[in-house]
Amino acid sequence: LQTASKLILSSELVYSQKLNVPEGVEVIRATPSAGHLSSSSIYPVCLAPYLIVTSCSDGKVRFWRCTVDNNSNSENLEKVHAYQWETWPLMNEEGEHSNSAVSVTGRPVAVSCSYTGRLAVAYKEPVQPNGITSKEFTMYVSVF
Repeated sequence: LQTASKLILSSELVYSQKLNVPEGVEVIRATPSAGHLSSSSIYPVCLAPYLIVTSCSDGKVRFWRCTVDNNSNSENLEKVHAYQWETWPLMNEEGEHSNSAVSVTGRPVAVSCSYTGRLAVAYKEPVQPNGITSKEFTMYVSVF
């Protein structure tokens, strides 16, 4: 015998913000980090420090995190959450924050994230026989 339970799903928009990419740069694709995989709940050490990865028209792959500021509203004692999307800062050996963007030599078309922190980027470069730009291109995949 099979039984079925009624499942009701609902959603609510909590926050919306334009990502702060440089002027003239277009986001080609946004991909969630792999921290949502079931294995990441078993091994919480594997959670990615960023939530979204974007491939952009300037040949860069950017990492984004969302910060939350919990403020108490003194009038009705309820918490008000302020959200902010920001680029994930990479910590260097000196303990300073630096840019975490990854550059590829062509135009990134797809990004795939792994829960282990690995990242695969597919990008294309136009074929230029004799210095003339053609409609043909070569696809590459880099793993970081």
